[in-house]
Amino acid sequence: MTDPDSRPPTGSTFVVREGRIDDVDELYRLVGLLADSLDDRHRYHSTPSSFARYGFGDRPMFQTLLACEESADEPADEPADEPTAAAIGACTYLPDFSTWLARPGVYILDLVVEQAHRGRGIGSALLAEAARQGRERWDADYLILAVDHDNHGGVRFYEREGFEADDHSRVMIRRGLDGVLDQPARPPSR
Repeated sequence: MTDPDSRPPTGSTFVVREGRIDDVDELYRLVGLLADSLDDRHRYHSTPSSFARYGFGDRPMFQTLLACEESADEPADEPADEPTAAAIGACTYLPDFSTWLARPGVYILDLVVEQAHRGRGIGSALLAEAARQGRERWDADYLILAVDHDNHGGVRFYEREGFEADDHSRVMIRRGLDGVLDQPARPPSR
């Protein structure tokens, strides 16, 4: 994500709401914008179907928040939670646990705000709602995320939000489990 709050606010309003199954096309589009902004579309393998299955299926693997433009003809006290409200930002997140901190937290997977809507506090509002929901659901005490090395705007944004680099760890990934699953279980040593 490039810096979601790098432009001055406009006067229009937005609301943050939980995502629903009928939002998967918008979620796919928004996370795709993040991949495009990092010139990483070739690494973006998600589809609306994968978002539906893993985010809104029987056992959701992540939670979704959407920031939606509030329509001028909607009453201000009623949130714009119809799927027709234009989604202008998204945050996906899941529970985390630190054995070192001995506390649950929230892992931010994706945070993206459309370029034309940056500078309005949308990224901050999405993070705040993820934190609130994490505290409510999991008694979360911290937020954690990974940010692309070349995403300098995103780094500046997260630093303004109080995040700091952890010099003691590095994100590593192993794609595919075939080699691991093929290993025989070792009996305990005696």
